[in-house]
Amino acid sequence: MDTGRSKSSSRLHLVIFPWLAFGHLLPYLELAERVASRGHRVSFVSTPRNLARLPDGTECTNDVPSGKFELLWKAFDALAAPFAEFLGAACDAAGERPDWIIADTFHHWAPLVALQHKVPCAMLLPSASMMAGWATRSSEPAGASIFQVLGVRCSLAMERCTLAAMRSCPEWEPDAFQQVAAGLKNKPLIPLGLVPPSPDGGRRRAGMTDNSTMRWLDVQPAKSVVYVALGSEVPLPLEQVHELALGLELAGTRFLWALRKPHGVDLSDVLPPGYQERTKSHGHVAMGWVPQITILAHAAVGAFLTHCGRNSLVEGLLFGNPLIMLPIFGDQGPNARLMEGNKVGSQVRRDDMDGSFDRHGVAAAVRAVMVEEETRRVFVANAIRLQELVADKELHESCTHPQSPCATVLALSPLELEGTCKAGEEAAETGGRTEEADYSQNGVAPRRLASGGAREGGRGGRRGGGDRGRGVRGGGRRAGDWVVVCLHQLPACPHPQPPCAGEAGEEEAKIWCGAEEADAKETEMGDGVERERKSGERDQQPNGQAPISSTDKQITPDDSHTVYSKPRRLRTDEIPHVVDDFRVAARNAIEAGFDGVEIHGAHGYLIDQFMKDSANGRTDQYGGSLENRCRFAVEVIDAVVAEVGADRVGIRLSPYIDFMDCFDSNPEALGSYMVRQLNKHPELLYCHMVEPRMATVEGRRKINHGLLPFRKQFNGTFIASGGYDREEGNKVVDDGYADLVAYGRLFLANPDLPRRFELNAPLNKYDGSTFYTHDPVVGYTDYPFLEEKKEDSATVIV
Repeated sequence: MDTGRSKSSSRLHLVIFPWLAFGHLLPYLELAERVASRGHRVSFVSTPRNLARLPDGTECTNDVPSGKFELLWKAFDALAAPFAEFLGAACDAAGERPDWIIADTFHHWAPLVALQHKVPCAMLLPSASMMAGWATRSSEPAGASIFQVLGVRCSLAMERCTLAAMRSCPEWEPDAFQQVAAGLKNKPLIPLGLVPPSPDGGRRRAGMTDNSTMRWLDVQPAKSVVYVALGSEVPLPLEQVHELALGLELAGTRFLWALRKPHGVDLSDVLPPGYQERTKSHGHVAMGWVPQITILAHAAVGAFLTHCGRNSLVEGLLFGNPLIMLPIFGDQGPNARLMEGNKVGSQVRRDDMDGSFDRHGVAAAVRAVMVEEETRRVFVANAIRLQELVADKELHESCTHPQSPCATVLALSPLELEGTCKAGEEAAETGGRTEEADYSQNGVAPRRLASGGAREGGRGGRRGGGDRGRGVRGGGRRAGDWVVVCLHQLPACPHPQPPCAGEAGEEEAKIWCGAEEADAKETEMGDGVERERKSGERDQQPNGQAPISSTDKQITPDDSHTVYSKPRRLRTDEIPHVVDDFRVAARNAIEAGFDGVEIHGAHGYLIDQFMKDSANGRTDQYGGSLENRCRFAVEVIDAVVAEVGADRVGIRLSPYIDFMDCFDSNPEALGSYMVRQLNKHPELLYCHMVEPRMATVEGRRKINHGLLPFRKQFNGTFIASGGYDREEGNKVVDDGYADLVAYGRLFLANPDLPRRFELNAPLNKYDGSTFYTHDPVVGYTDYPFLEEKKEDSATVIV
């Protein structure tokens, strides 16, 4: 294989591609400089100044208003194609072939592009705290809306890469590597060191003496000034800027504040009225660029009030400054806790409910670090101790010297890396495609797409364990469609249904990685996330325990004379844990390669039980009023959306359906309320509702009302299901009654249903007796295709 270098050569060609934030660009530049200084070639990839549909001049995230971040993601993801062209040209050029791609954790498509050209891809992790930050976002509203998708992007990138490198070292985060490695599925994890800037960066450069900020700082007493800077990514809301300002004033210490003006706020309104006049004797506010490293190195600076971004922490401690910590979002909270554990400063108190802070909390933290002698002495001593670690050039450069683990791994040839790359290839193949389909309807499918609906898959073993047959059922049969595979069980909970396709656990997630066969046929697969009906039997539960429910009311025996076990009413304190089960289930589904998740809030399952007054006689905050009865459903939706992103989440509801003693006295009000809650997530993938005419699993009834009122109220893609055939499905889409129509039983019996609809061909009849069997084939993969040759990928017309 032509690697662009002889096997005897130690010179590498590395392509380094960071994310657009300064907090990512700067350490990558430091890394590039370090690698190049050792004689290696570096291609540093970044973006042009004008990304499509973004403000002129935008090339970094701090140029982007919060309302434009969605456009930034789209524009950035559009770089996958030009990056592929760049990499292809480099691989074709003699002597230019890259040995490694080193990409950021948000570039989930970069490993797939690298795989196409047989170039190994390493993902650079900023820190263990950053990885923990995806699951521990701040409650600060300014950050949550922008960064809610980062956990998914990072997870996909890590699943697809060849190895991971962490911008850290064991001395900085003693337990970090073991913690992070546990989530990397046995991929190599190597340290790169902290990559601190050179202390020389703190030297005064030519021209700085004319800077008003530096002139003010030069005349302040030694160690008397608090330097305040909260990064360039997400500014505080105006009211919090004012609280910070008043807190600095209340503390009474000298301060230098590098203040970024919030978007949409006039310069005259940024600070409280008369603030600069009142504080001019001991404070200076700079609203433009300031030389941060030079300021932190200045003799007058005695502490650093910081948002605890990784770069800021390293820069502050490089000069032994104790910290006043005000984390805002993402990794900053875990970073702050790490620093609190090292006793290098004090964190500003926040409200436990909304994450806000006030002037008194700011003043208290500033005084603890700057004024109160006992605490300051401890903080300064520990900051100097960490300064020795951060400034240890030999320690950090040893991570990339020729005998280091990093250099040893990177120097392996692609042939030698074959075993290492194999895991990355398998993950990439199961994790998704390089290019997303061009969906016209809110990311779901073309307007006339035939949906697989909520097709309930075959049953697994009694313990909920999986078999490879499930992967065949879910992915091996259908091309060019959206298939929702209903999986029932959530982790660490009683398994309620007759043995079924297990949901959400890591074991089941691994089994469903067989969905690559579906992806190869351009099939979008959704995973149905649901919890048991109260009809679950004790002998199907772990240790024979009762199935959980919103109620302890036993289901009335039906015509089959089945006697159902009495369910156990969930305690109020248990409900948050069940909500979290849904969140974990959604994450595991995405990690297994599913394109999205459908929350099952219909047909008597747990969410439906809580919503409907016949099955919810609770007197706590989850029962009684309509709002209370829907609270559990709303909490599940919010948790799943926060975990995987609204554009990967749909929900199925059946407000009119009376099933398993689960019905509501006012289904119109119930459906309308839930639609209003869904509209709070503008990017929600879809709302899927069951027609009121579907009185039972098999039967239809004549009824004068339908789903149109809900369809009119819902702002996104609306899917209708319930007994539709080809002609009726076409009609309701043409009439605007629904955007999409879902098919369940017809799709189960006709693996090529979209093709049959296109040709108006006869349909196989389904056999309801095989719907819930243990067999992995009978009733699932044994229905015949049309005689003629089938296309692997078809535009679906119904």
